[in-house]
Amino acid sequence: MVSRSRGRSWLLTGAAAAATGLFSYFGTGLHPVWWLTWLAPLPVLWIAGRASTRAKALQVALASFLGWFLGSTNVWHYLHGLIGLPVYVLLLASALPSGIFLLGAMLWRKFFFRGQAWLAGLSLPCLWVTAEYLYASSSPNSTFGSLAYTQMDFLPLIQIASVAGIWGVSFFLWLVPSAIGVLASGAIESSKKKHFGLTVG
Repeated sequence: MVSRSRGRSWLLTGAAAAATGLFSYFGTGLHPVWWLTWLAPLPVLWIAGRASTRAKALQVALASFLGWFLGSTNVWHYLHGLIGLPVYVLLLASALPSGIFLLGAMLWRKFFFRGQAWLAGLSLPCLWVTAEYLYASSSPNSTFGSLAYTQMDFLPLIQIASVAGIWGVSFFLWLVPSAIGVLASGAIESSKKKHFGLTVG
């Protein structure tokens, strides 16, 4: 019975990683389908909200890293085949954002199970936008690779850029699925969802 439960748990982990990878693959890159980008974090956050043990936390870490890594392979042909960047650069370019998403998912989970739902909802967008800003400030490529560019066809959202720049677009892009992940998780009692900040049961 225990082995069956573990097998199901790992199956869900693999499914979450595959779904995140699929959504981010088609939602980012050179020809993104903008609305798929919003869905990309949700499968990982769904299992993160149910990963109350350390063993399951490992599954969240694996799903988040592998999912985002798989999605980032959508630009490998461009970077390697057309520009000619070496393979180790491709791996690094995929591993860095995947590592940021891993840290964000684990931070989200940490706040979530502490009952700090507001911090959980804000932690992922804050971490991602901080990472994008630091990259843009230190890299000769500037804002290349920012997820804000995936929303060019979503005109209502990109209006935020006139006030908050691309950082505001990226922040909102992560805030919505992060908040949905908190509210939709089965770990929060339905009677407490409306408060979005009470202790998780």
